[in-house]
This record gives sequence, C-alpha cells and structure tokens, in this order.
Amino acid sequence: MAFHSRMLLLVACTWLGASLAERELTFQEVVDSGRPYVVLFTSSSKSCASCSQLTPLWSQFVRHASKSDVGTHLVDCSRQTHLCAERGVWRYPRIEVFALGAEERYVYYGNRRPENLAYLAAKHGNVKDSVHISQGLSHLTRATYERHVAYGVHFVLFHAHWCSHCRNMMPAWKQLALTLANNPTFNIASVECEEEVSVCQSFAIKGYPTLILLVDGAVYRKYDGMRDVSSMLEFLYKSTGLGTAPGTHSVSAAEVRRLAMASKQRFQKFGSGVAPVRSQPA
Repeated sequence: MAFHSRMLLLVACTWLGASLAERELTFQEVVDSGRPYVVLFTSSSKSCASCSQLTPLWSQFVRHASKSDVGTHLVDCSRQTHLCAERGVWRYPRIEVFALGAEERYVYYGNRRPENLAYLAAKHGNVKDSVHISQGLSHLTRATYERHVAYGVHFVLFHAHWCSHCRNMMPAWKQLALTLANNPTFNIASVECEEEVSVCQSFAIKGYPTLILLVDGAVYRKYDGMRDVSSMLEFLYKSTGLGTAPGTHSVSAAEVRRLAMASKQRFQKFGSGVAPVRSQPA
C-alpha cells in the first residue's frame, strides 16, 4: 500500500512539474526571471496590418530562439490592454529586449526579419537600431531618436560630456527618470551632443544643457526653470495637464492621444531651423 502511495505521489509531482514547465509565463514572470527575453507587443486586431505581416516572421524567430539562451514572449495588446497601457505601449508592433529585468531594456526599431531578430537576441538588445533604457532613462542616438520620439510625450536633455552644468544636473535628471520609470505617459531621454551632432543640429541646440518637451516628435515647450526634480515634475504636469503626483496617476491611451492632437495645434518652435520630427509608421 505504501509503495502504491509513493508511486501516485511521484506521478502527481511529475505531472505538476510538467504542467508548470509548459505553462506560458506571465509578462511579470518574464521580466523577473533574470533571463534575457525578446518581447513582442502586438495586436490580434485585423486593423493592425503591420502586426499581421510580422506574425510569420516572429514565428520563425521564435523557433530559432528556442535553441538559444534567450527567451521569447508575446503580449497581445488587444487582449491585455491594461498591461500595455501600464507599459506606455500605444503603437504596435513593438519589440523590446529585457536584458536585466525591467530596469534594463532596449526598444528595437530595426528590420524585423528573422535573421535580424536573431542578431538582436544574440546581442541581448544592444544593437545600433535599439534605444537603451536604463532605470527609466532613454539614451537616444541619430539611428533611433526619430522613431523613438515620434509618438507620445518625451522630455529630452541635450548635453555634452565636457559641460560642467550638465554634469551638475545629471543626478537630478537620472532621479527624474527613475521617479517616472513606471509612468506610462512621460518618457525621459538624453542626447549626448558631442556624439550625436546631427540630432542636436536638427533642434538648433545652441548651448548646454538644453531641455525640451516633445509631443509626437515636435517641439512643444522649452524648459528654462530650476533643475531640481520637483521643479521639473511640476513643469511636466502643468504643461500637459496629465498627472498630479509621481507614480499615482495612470492615464489611458485615449488621454495621451487627446493631448497629442490638441498640442499639434499649438506647437512652439525655438531657434532657427527647428522643425518637427517626421513621424514614421510603426
């Protein structure tokens, strides 16, 4: 009798282990796993033609990635709307690579062929066409800035490594990014103008540091206030009318789109040669 009981227990444990192994991880489990993951945010809605076109390519890549140390995960934003809203994912498809949990990730804007995605996975996201986001701060380059800021609200610091004022304010800027890291509305970014000369020229940057608020890729307002976290947060909330306190205000995609549409009617341009960044398809 004891032997049969042990056998039943062994079978039950084996079945449970197999079930857990086969169960698809949740997004949070993926982020917390400590394993590099390539995540596709997409939509099963027929209205997303780009999503449908990417599906067979993604499937090919998933088969390839199954033989590597990099995991893959798919989020259907038409079904997991709350998750995508919390992540600030308003456009699909979107590919992100989580290298070291939620605080270290890359947003990929390059070619989506299986071989390109395989290279992306092998590099754990660190490729030319990816925006590196560390603790809420996006590091923009000439290869990525146009696509990255083309949609949504972005507060961008233009700086130079030799600028003492830039170095003095950098701790506050990083703290601002960390404070808003889980806010789906505001994106905090930086551009190193000595390295990304063409980006800074396109905004007619004359001195450092320069802080500009962009909405849908176009200049909305320049910031000339105090460079402490509280003052910059107040500027963001008053300028957009979105949010009242860090981490307490959750907005919907509709609110962000309302802000973007309204702000297009009153964009302000600063300096000669400043023009809106051209929006590109997802």
